Amino acid sequence: MRLHSPWIHALILFAVALPYFINLGASSIWDASEAFYAETPREMLESGDYLAPHFNYAPRTQKPPLVYWIVAASYKVFGVSEFALRLPGALAACGILLFCYGIGRSLFNPRAALFAAIMAGTTARIFILARRRPIDIFLILFLTGTLFFLVRALRGGGTRGWVLAYLFAALGFLAPGAAAEAAS
Repeated sequence: MRLHSPWIHALILFAVALPYFINLGASSIWDASEAFYAETPREMLESGDYLAPHFNYAPRTQKPPLVYWIVAASYKVFGVSEFALRLPGALAACGILLFCYGIGRSLFNPRAALFAAIMAGTTARIFILARRRPIDIFLILFLTGTLFFLVRALRGGGTRGWVLAYLFAALGFLAPGAAAEAAS
């Protein structure tokens, strides 16, 4: 079995990503922080007001609404549940793995790409953020995406790479997590 086969890489990446999706709705909401990201999008759906986030029907202006919109979209598709709350975080973690793989492949080789994705995917902090703090995992996703598209643009990706790098950087500003809180 050849480790550098694209099919083997896909299988390994699938195996690394799989734990992010196991038992997403099995546990209840654990802490006040997760409750903010669960209740605010639910209230958006209930009120129809998607521009001014509310928590317990009081304005919640500390965070921009992007992550609330993402969770609200998940609620629309899957219903309001712990699973629907945590699914976007699991998908964001998969995006991080793919961007790490892409960066490693662009800068080094497929083997380095695979190891970069495995290291990111097996990092406990990323796993915890994907399950409990959707705002933080999306910040990491957008920053990793920005880096991926910057690498592509600098390696001759043309205008499209630059546009996507700027887009992901802008999305990163709309999803501030712990890093943004520490800076303020």
